[in-house]
Amino acid sequence: MFITIKRGIFSSSLICWKLFSRSAVQVYGDMGDKLTSVRPPGIVRNWDLRTYDVQNLESQCSKAIIEIKNAADFVASAHPFSYDTVLKPLLECDRLYGRDGNIYSLFTVGSMVAESAEIRTTCSRLKGILNEAFLDLHMRTDIYHNLKKYKEEKSKQDNLSKELSKVLDRLILKGQRNGLELSKEVQEEVKRVKKEMSLFSLQFCRNLGEDNTLLYFSKDDLEGMDIGFLSALEKDEATGKYILTLKYPDYIPVMKKCVVPETRRSYETAFNSRCVPQNVEILENLVRLREEQAGLLGYSNHAAYTQEILMAKSPEIVEKFFRELYEKVKTRWEQERAKMLELKKQDCDRFGYEYDGLIHMWDFSRLYHMMIDKEFSLDQDLLKQYFPLEVVLEGMLKIYQGLLGLRFTKFANPEVWSDEVTAYEVTDTDSGSLMGYFYLDLFPREGKYGHARCGILQQACLDVTEERQKVGALLICNFPRPTPTNPSLLSHDEVVTLFHEFGHAMHIICAKAETSLLLSMSVEWDFVEAPSQMLENWCYVKDSLRLMSKHYKVHRSLIFLYN
Repeated sequence: MFITIKRGIFSSSLICWKLFSRSAVQVYGDMGDKLTSVRPPGIVRNWDLRTYDVQNLESQCSKAIIEIKNAADFVASAHPFSYDTVLKPLLECDRLYGRDGNIYSLFTVGSMVAESAEIRTTCSRLKGILNEAFLDLHMRTDIYHNLKKYKEEKSKQDNLSKELSKVLDRLILKGQRNGLELSKEVQEEVKRVKKEMSLFSLQFCRNLGEDNTLLYFSKDDLEGMDIGFLSALEKDEATGKYILTLKYPDYIPVMKKCVVPETRRSYETAFNSRCVPQNVEILENLVRLREEQAGLLGYSNHAAYTQEILMAKSPEIVEKFFRELYEKVKTRWEQERAKMLELKKQDCDRFGYEYDGLIHMWDFSRLYHMMIDKEFSLDQDLLKQYFPLEVVLEGMLKIYQGLLGLRFTKFANPEVWSDEVTAYEVTDTDSGSLMGYFYLDLFPREGKYGHARCGILQQACLDVTEERQKVGALLICNFPRPTPTNPSLLSHDEVVTLFHEFGHAMHIICAKAETSLLLSMSVEWDFVEAPSQMLENWCYVKDSLRLMSKHYKVHRSLIFLYN
């Protein structure tokens, strides 16, 4: 319950439980042969987004808005001050509706991976509405002053844990940085600016996600691309040209291997011109609004505002760091630049193109990989043959299980948004207790989020009954699809990407904070990438590579090749 029954406030937690704890078995309709899907135990909602419609999603959002307002009013009128009347309602509100809360996650994930464009657009729009509701809550001076009074008068009596004390301090700091110590007029302006920035940011992401630009190249245009890559592409019936998207599995290989400069130039230009001019206008508005917000809050610029709560503390320290770093790498870059220019000259001479003595953006990826091949005698096409996705995935899961003392078990027929998605149950090997699940969505689809990231379906924080929720983590990747002749083959860079994103999933699953405000992706921002960056190093260790590699034809590990 939000707090105390005697106050007469109803329990949003119990309402949400009734809303989202429908039957654990879902039967798909209108899909030919009916498939029975099962909700993993402890997962609160149905993650088969194909079963939702716009009306259902809007109804859930409307209920969430009411509950956020109820929680805000309750805290604003709190008396006497206590953990139960001031802090706990805000924690429960964040668990259910906050950035990684049970409702907000529905809209976040739905906007990125739902197969229906209508559902993606609706989820993105509702995410913006929920953002506004939370902004209204965090811009309330009555709540801010009650948090301060509670800290001064009662928090010590409640003997708050270090974690809860940190949460309390963070909420007060958030109020200060929202301008709640300034005049009412300034607060209204700050609120307006923040709402506009939120809407622009969502529209920017939505534009990118829905981009479906296609490029058409002849076989001659794609000189240098191997037959396996070309055979996986569709062809335009009218022209016979190959059809390429701006998704990574198409774009990255062409920029690395195509010998035709004009093809690389046009592809690079198209890739970095997605959603122009609409997103350029959005970026210009965001820059303007960020500077306006900084000025309203008394900062010299947006960089000063953002750096204040980060390790660097000021833009001047960041600039000093980059200046010093530049001086340290400048000589090495000049040496490597000379090598790359020599390789470009050789490339132009070999294939009959004019050499201009410059390294363009569309040259860099090809020249860099040519240099790696030459310097280290590394055949990257051969290397990929040792990293079939299924082998890499199996090896990676073994490494993480042994490293963290976990057991992963594939979950049969889970409720998911696409038939391509798989789910795994995670248990602790010592206690045998169920910790949660991770979901893998590894291949590109139309409208799907186009990069690699780890998301949260359900946080591992304590619920209103002080029981820990079962966590749900999601990996979104866009690896090359298997073809009729070859499995999905990864570059070593893609192996590192998979290992990195799965590191985030493990951070999400293994975190033991009590509140959603300090879990996984809500840790101090400087630390968010640290676990994954550390765990990436296993991708360069011989024993790890032995587990994660096996040539898709001769079935020998990469270590055999280099021994």
